[in-house]
Amino acid sequence: MVKGNFPQRKCRTAKEEEKSKYIGQNTTNLEAVSVHILVSRNRKSKGKKKEDEGISEPDAGSEAATGAENGVSEGGAAGAAAAAASGLHKDQLKKLKAAMELMQMQEAAAAAAAKGPAKTADDAAKKTFEFWSTQPVPKIDEEVTGNEAIDEDIPLDKLRQEPYTLPAGFHWDTLNLDDPLVVSQLESESRNMLIALFQLKELYVLLNENYVEDDDNMFRFDYSPEFLRWALQPPDSLREWHVGVRVTKSKKLFGFISAVPAHIRVYDKTTKMVEINFLCVHKKLRSKRLAPVLIREITRRVNCRGIFQAVFTAGVVLPKPVGTCRYWHRSLNPKKLIEVKFSHLSRNMTMQRHLKLYRLPEDTKSKGLRQLKASDIPEACTLLNKVRILIQPLA
Repeated sequence: MVKGNFPQRKCRTAKEEEKSKYIGQNTTNLEAVSVHILVSRNRKSKGKKKEDEGISEPDAGSEAATGAENGVSEGGAAGAAAAAASGLHKDQLKKLKAAMELMQMQEAAAAAAAKGPAKTADDAAKKTFEFWSTQPVPKIDEEVTGNEAIDEDIPLDKLRQEPYTLPAGFHWDTLNLDDPLVVSQLESESRNMLIALFQLKELYVLLNENYVEDDDNMFRFDYSPEFLRWALQPPDSLREWHVGVRVTKSKKLFGFISAVPAHIRVYDKTTKMVEINFLCVHKKLRSKRLAPVLIREITRRVNCRGIFQAVFTAGVVLPKPVGTCRYWHRSLNPKKLIEVKFSHLSRNMTMQRHLKLYRLPEDTKSKGLRQLKASDIPEACTLLNKVRILIQPLA
């Protein structure tokens, strides 16, 4: 019985050593991980089958003991080799586990990048834009060669006249942002003045708490109510293009999107368009898919006024950019920016050296620069009105 065990044991030990050697050479390879798992499962299956048949497979320790009892040196040597292989096997398991964990982390990061917003053109090429693929915009990989509308203008009598449906518990609201300074003091109009002040304040709070922010959720734009009124009420603006979403029960403002008219020249064609801005959804409703509904609704309202083209800017890559702008900043108060963690000191840089580096000169390089005065406004306004946005291909 003892003699019959030795050949079987030598054969199995050689296989184990060969498999361990193979796995040791491929610890970071996915194939090695798969081979190891397959070998482990096969070994367990064989052991279970032998147990079912009433045959117990001797382990390395029992075989080594049997060999020693019979005075067989070959059995003792094989037992030592099996013990060494067992130790090596545990080390390989640790390495394989670490490699698999690293792979899982990389896969999770790739999945998160695919779900999150695209920050670069390469990221955008890997994403599937479910909403934008249904809109009349170029595909992210499309080569645009012409200068014409993607879709023909729709006759006004064929446009949708009813607002788009919102999730249950929400309703549309057109915000009143009229300047209260020009409202008369009549009783009925005094009420409108209070509504305008209140709704402008509501919009300010919504944007201040939920609009564009950095990746760490530490900084957001803080547009003042006066600035918002100025930006949303240029000449020829329409109140119906100040679109809000409210909670029906509490009447609280939870979403907003706006449009303002603009004449934009694309190559040799000047077209009346709108500029879409201040798209914002409350953080608590980000999972309700309100943004696409807001975009569809503002599109419908603009189309009903006979306008079928629009432009917008975004801090992410969406189908499909016609231009890219890189911002260059000059720190005016670097110490404050570092204290609030907007900026940081670079390596081997002290605060004193940093302040000296960013100190502004007393005189400007361009002579004659000064602060704008009230008497300059008519001439400055004339200059600004001569400016036209020109869209040109990127170099």
